[in-house]
Amino acid sequence: MGALMRDLFFAPDATLSRIAKRLALMVTLMLSCLIAACAPSMTQRIKVTVTVEDNGTLYTGSAVQQWTCTETNNAMGGMSIGGCDLKAEAIPIKIGDKGWAFMLLSGNEQDGYDPEYYPGAIQAGRAKSNPKQPWSVPFDKAPIFVRFRDLKDRMTVELVRPNAFSQAFGKGVALVSIKSEPTNDWLTRGKIKKTLPWIESIRSGTFEYNSPENPNGITTQISRANFKWGL
Repeated sequence: MGALMRDLFFAPDATLSRIAKRLALMVTLMLSCLIAACAPSMTQRIKVTVTVEDNGTLYTGSAVQQWTCTETNNAMGGMSIGGCDLKAEAIPIKIGDKGWAFMLLSGNEQDGYDPEYYPGAIQAGRAKSNPKQPWSVPFDKAPIFVRFRDLKDRMTVELVRPNAFSQAFGKGVALVSIKSEPTNDWLTRGKIKKTLPWIESIRSGTFEYNSPENPNGITTQISRANFKWGL
């Protein structure tokens, strides 16, 4: 979590309001781990597969991701508090000659781009009674999707809503499914670096700092941590 904290809290655009919001998100994540009865050093590894259809042809992208829930003692009174560290890359999906879609490490569109929300978003639809069985993530709870009009230019990033792939990629293109399952496979590494080599040059902060011209644009909210976290 150290690298993520550096990216999120010590970036040049880390205003007091942003820091307060991110602290609140970290507390929420800790509480969610406690509610889920995260045991000391309990590690979960899952394979996520995204399927997109282009006029009858199916294209998939997948990644093996991991998070570890830990428990520590609170020096203020002996209470136990938990936290979860994620090791993951965003999932790129090449849709034939239509371009690439990317499922980010983020919350759903309502929660926002902060990657602390990702474990909750990707586990939406998971059966609490049988957490070892595969599950499908509902589109309205899914992490955020984006595309780049030009893969070489980060400023061409655009939001792609799950039910509107045809608007971004053309008639007949649709998101089919987001499926997750527990696995013991090796973690996925290097796909994002290969597809977006410039991501390694971004040290911290969002793609673009807040400005009067673009105060709430996607480039002022999206960051390297949405594509690569903990690897």
